[in-house]
Amino acid sequence: MKLVAYKAEWNCICCYELTTKERIVWLGKQPYRDPLAEGEIFEVDITKEWVFGHTHFITGAIINHVIDIPALGLKPLTVHSWLPESREVEMEQVIPGINEDFTDDPICNSIELKDMGEIDKAYKVLYGVLKKDLRCIDAHVHLGHLRFKDTTLVPLLMLGLRNYQVGVAMGDYFLGPNFNGILSWYEVDNRPYLRALQNECLALWALDRFDEAYKVSQR
Repeated sequence: MKLVAYKAEWNCICCYELTTKERIVWLGKQPYRDPLAEGEIFEVDITKEWVFGHTHFITGAIINHVIDIPALGLKPLTVHSWLPESREVEMEQVIPGINEDFTDDPICNSIELKDMGEIDKAYKVLYGVLKKDLRCIDAHVHLGHLRFKDTTLVPLLMLGLRNYQVGVAMGDYFLGPNFNGILSWYEVDNRPYLRALQNECLALWALDRFDEAYKVSQR
């Protein structure tokens, strides 16, 4: 069974089946040094499945997991060029739950909760965003921040890296394979993707993967 994660904890993954979109909860224990991140496709060799209430549960071994954004079947967000013949473009951004006057922004709410030490609540807000729309690059980035910042634990560094890589892969999918334009930091909606790239570089560096970090930095 192939599943897509939108909430990936060490012993519980909330996900949906790739073809039917049926909501499922996987219960088990992820490999300590090979955790999967939200937005990844993973395959399970199921040993048990049951329904409790309205929730479908499964257990079994995770055979593999990959970042493959095109396979998710998501509609790409658009990329705009505001000036004719200009290489500068701005990406479209989606943040489920944000209101029209930006006074209630779930990404900002998650950051405020993190700053107050309410880490579990910060996670919960970001999980809720991705449950509604996996295309929110900033939610992937800030999940990476919760796992990567202020730690030297290799499994958390690796998980943070995967969050950033999902964000980068999502942005690459929106931009298309032949993109050769310029993404300015000045354009606000470019920033989630640029943050994903920067932090992918930093996470690779923290894991002593210097050649890979250098290649990302050159992008």
